[in-house]
Amino acid sequence: MSDFADPAASEPDDDDLVIDSELFRGYAGRRLKAAIALITLWLITLLLHSVSWGREFVGVLTGLMSLHALRLMLAEPIPPPAPLPSSGTVEAAGTDAGNGIAPTSWPYVSLLVAAKNEEQVVGNLVEALLHLDYPQTRYDLWFIDDCSTDNTAQILDDLAQRYPRLNVIHRGPEATGGKSGALNLVWPQTKGDL
Repeated sequence: MSDFADPAASEPDDDDLVIDSELFRGYAGRRLKAAIALITLWLITLLLHSVSWGREFVGVLTGLMSLHALRLMLAEPIPPPAPLPSSGTVEAAGTDAGNGIAPTSWPYVSLLVAAKNEEQVVGNLVEALLHLDYPQTRYDLWFIDDCSTDNTAQILDDLAQRYPRLNVIHRGPEATGGKSGALNLVWPQTKGDL
């Protein structure tokens, strides 16, 4: 039993929503999983109503959760860390005079972007990410083309030839996992601290 309509099964009407079931392989059995979760919750609820100590258990649990929520609401916020200085002033001076931070000690950052059918915006995004106010030697940029059907792959390949710091990975139509699958494919290849 499929949760999504098969486009080959019938001609779509104007009112029918046809979704390719190949795109949603990870959702197989989701109704069964939801039914099992709801049945389990109802059985626990019935069990707590049928035992003599059920009300006390729920009261103690509610009290603990309320104390924790109150503790979170009354807690002092953690102050944000001091911002890093502009990379232009730091690279010119060698270190930041106020903080004494050399650009080589800044955290190395790997930026990962999954893109599918983004030909209208991907060029500007790459340009913006390659010109951040951060030392260029302290970050790398990874774009994952997730089997785009437009010119996204070609645009990324052209930009990768112009910018050696841009790493482009292409995923085929058999790839699964969507955006998280694309990011997890590249994650082991990155060298960033963040």
